[in-house]
Amino acid sequence: MKYELTNAEYMTTTVIAKWTPTQTGTFTATISGTDLAGEYAEKTIAFTVHDCIVGDADGDGNVSIFDATFLQMRIAKIIKVDSIRMLIADADKDGEITIKDATLVQRYVAQLQGCESVGEVIYS
Repeated sequence: MKYELTNAEYMTTTVIAKWTPTQTGTFTATISGTDLAGEYAEKTIAFTVHDCIVGDADGDGNVSIFDATFLQMRIAKIIKVDSIRMLIADADKDGEITIKDATLVQRYVAQLQGCESVGEVIYS
């Protein structure tokens, strides 16, 4: 998560915290600090963590042949880019949605080797 505290009169502060969630739920993070002049500031943000299954391109909670078809439709530009969740649709975790992702899902459904990341539960 990244949050910027900005006050044009003084300065901009960027706070970056890295955290890998291990469970779902709603969480809050509070960032506070005191500057050299003794001025105190605090900001609280709330966020929700969901569990996701790698390869579940349509987001229904299962990895199925429909996910492979969904990915192929995305690659063919039949469906909009924003209608899939990139994090879980990217089965090979290379940052792009390609035919390889659809193939990995098909291999997973057919219970073949070489699709280790598909079916993995992650939290985002």
